[in-house]
Amino acid sequence: DATSGANYLALGDKNWLWEESTLTRQEVSNTPVGQWVSDPDALDGQALQAITANDPVGIWQSDAITFSEPQPYRAYVRLKAGSNSLADEVVRLEIIAQSDGDVIGLRRLRGVDFREAGTYQEFHVDFDTATNATSDIKLYITFLDKTDIALDRFIIMEYPTAFTTNPTYSTPSFRLKVIDGAGNVSNDLLVDPSFSPNSSVYIPLVIKN
Repeated sequence: DATSGANYLALGDKNWLWEESTLTRQEVSNTPVGQWVSDPDALDGQALQAITANDPVGIWQSDAITFSEPQPYRAYVRLKAGSNSLADEVVRLEIIAQSDGDVIGLRRLRGVDFREAGTYQEFHVDFDTATNATSDIKLYITFLDKTDIALDRFIIMEYPTAFTTNPTYSTPSFRLKVIDGAGNVSNDLLVDPSFSPNSSVYIPLVIKN
């Protein structure tokens, strides 16, 4: 995709990262949906994978996650699909408020939303804990049995703001991502934990095509 420079910046706590091993698998007919597998393409070498040959439609869900600040957030979920030719919805991402079960974030992904088959890609889903009575949420990932799906991890960031080369954050350790005008997102950049709270960091960072 063409890019138009670094337009936005997303910041988040370095510890707001959940690996595939932390998710709970739904059981269908007494059998969990999906298996944990070795995957050299996953950042930690492991993935949670559901395949159409063996697995029915089912849900993977995170533990409850609590945020102290009621505000907008963005979750980035790292997924890959066996096929990227399907116009059908193949996986669904939902953020569920634990107070009442309301869906406060939703992303429906079709096969054609994946740039390449068999290649990991980060997809975001936005949500706002200020719109609900609780700051506790869960992420639900629904495998729709249309094509094989693998999950590497997910992270959560504060909602992106205008790009600056001198970002500040409220904790000494934080993660950041840069987003361009076409919606492309950079890899993670982790700020050294030796930085003092609210210190400035200079980022000479651009997104490559």
